[in-house]
Amino acid sequence: MRKEEEYLTCDDKTTTPDDELDHDAANFEIVTCNNGGIKTSLQIPLYYFGYIIGSKGCVIKRIMNETKTDIKVPSRGQKGDIIITGPEEKNVAAAAKEINMIVIAARKKQRPTLFLSIPTNSDDLVTNFNNFRDKILENPPQGVDEVLFISPKKLHITLFVMWLLDNDEQILANELLHDAKTKIIDPILKKKTIEAEIIGVSSMNKNPKSSYVLYGNIKEKNQNDSGTLKNMAEQLSTFFSHKGLGSFKKNIKLHVTFMKSSNRLKGKSSNKRCIPFDASSILETYSDHYFGTIEIKEIHLSQMQAIDENGYYKSSSIVSTK
Repeated sequence: MRKEEEYLTCDDKTTTPDDELDHDAANFEIVTCNNGGIKTSLQIPLYYFGYIIGSKGCVIKRIMNETKTDIKVPSRGQKGDIIITGPEEKNVAAAAKEINMIVIAARKKQRPTLFLSIPTNSDDLVTNFNNFRDKILENPPQGVDEVLFISPKKLHITLFVMWLLDNDEQILANELLHDAKTKIIDPILKKKTIEAEIIGVSSMNKNPKSSYVLYGNIKEKNQNDSGTLKNMAEQLSTFFSHKGLGSFKKNIKLHVTFMKSSNRLKGKSSNKRCIPFDASSILETYSDHYFGTIEIKEIHLSQMQAIDENGYYKSSSIVSTK
């Protein structure tokens, strides 16, 4: 049994929650064959074939039985498209979406490799963030220590997270970002300067006394631009998820992370548990605090685990918003 086959059994049917996947965000085109049948092809990295096949073929057999389709996967070790044929479009579409769900679920078991980001490490924001950190550490609340704070040079807004496997996917992500500039970024931003203010802090958790992530709130400075950044983020998420590089998430909350308990786990075993911290007094003191204004100048395809000489995430590709 191949390693990747160990994760799926014949009983595995639900691969990812419905609220984390756009079921229409599928990277396939359905065509009619000469014999009247329906066909589509999926470009799937070789690594995921084992997940799709399953132990002794149980997963692919289940999909074929449930959707009444025939699915051809390239021979072991061979690259190529997965071919799905069936009697009607709905059958082929159902099988293709099921396979895409399996791939997305498998990707999410891996560590993210790249993400779309907007740097927010302006001199003004870095100075104010450092003052915020130093003031809290003068009399830290329960569970708070210096390691929780993000490196100020890495402050950013995350737009979309990706799990890429090989150089082909890396090239595809770079191409998509430049394509997205023409199709999404320029039409939405209209090449004008968008300014965003970072005002106040919030917790990702309902109980502030047991927080894992604390972040700065983002607000467009110009009322006419309200909702522009969120609209752009959602369209970019849809655009990249259509190519199978990550999963679309509804109701994106744009933010700048300031503190996170997962920082304690760096360099340690991944099965260690994150320890929450008490953020209640921080939220009370800094609920309306002004951290600074940033101009949206660039969107980066950032490498998750690599830092450049300036202290920000190393970029595989950058596009200007102008």
